[in-house]
Amino acid sequence: GEKGQAKSRMMRGLVRLLDPEIPYIAGSELHDDPLQPISQYGRRLIAAETVRAFFDVALAQVLQEEAEENRERVSRLVGYNRARVEAGVTAEGELLRLQVELDRGTNDVALAEVEFTRSRARLAPYLGEAGLRAGVATIRVAVPSAAAFTPSALPALEPVLKAASERRPELLAGRA
Repeated sequence: GEKGQAKSRMMRGLVRLLDPEIPYIAGSELHDDPLQPISQYGRRLIAAETVRAFFDVALAQVLQEEAEENRERVSRLVGYNRARVEAGVTAEGELLRLQVELDRGTNDVALAEVEFTRSRARLAPYLGEAGLRAGVATIRVAVPSAAAFTPSALPALEPVLKAASERRPELLAGRA
């Protein structure tokens, strides 16, 4: 071949010899290995997919915890209403309605657990060998408590205005 054209043609043909079961990053010119991409495109795509998988786990975890809390609340209502029905204060129809809601809540918990397990399974390959050794069932996201999001008290307006006027004298000049 002329000036390496034959070698290039031969190298392009090698792709056909690869096992079709070997994973690669779609859209990558180099057919990057998803576990160790070498191209910039491959690294960025894997990073984006990892972040997406992480937030899917976080969302599924929060939804699963919320479903469990809701089921527990309805369960307490069923217990309360059962006592009221036994005392003859409440109609039995209300208890039946709440028991249906409890069954629905139990179903919601099961579905949320399935989605949580699926999302953890989608994240596990991005965690490397250490993540796989730890097991998919152990993956949890640390969610801060609601107290971490409470706003702090705002400072009084007068000291803030005084500090702003001292730092920015042009503001006073603009008012004049």
